[in-house]
Amino acid sequence: ASLSRRPPCFMIATPAMEGAAAGVKRCVEGDADRYDKRGVSADKGDVHAAIKNMDKGLFPSAFCKVVPDLLTGDETQAIV
Repeated sequence: ASLSRRPPCFMIATPAMEGAAAGVKRCVEGDADRYDKRGVSADKGDVHAAIKNMDKGLFPSAFCKVVPDLLTGDETQAIV
């Protein structure tokens, strides 16, 4: 008989929200398990919510953030 591995399940603390429980049971696998062990989220929705109010950089629709090179002060350079 084949044994299937179940993803690890555990309780995680959640910020106190009106009407919300103190914790949520989550079952995760693969990379998501590694993120959860570090206390961060691999969920795309969580990531989008976390960065929605951040500065979009010089090219807001670019795949990666491009910002002026404030380290050297060179106006002809940028940091990706």
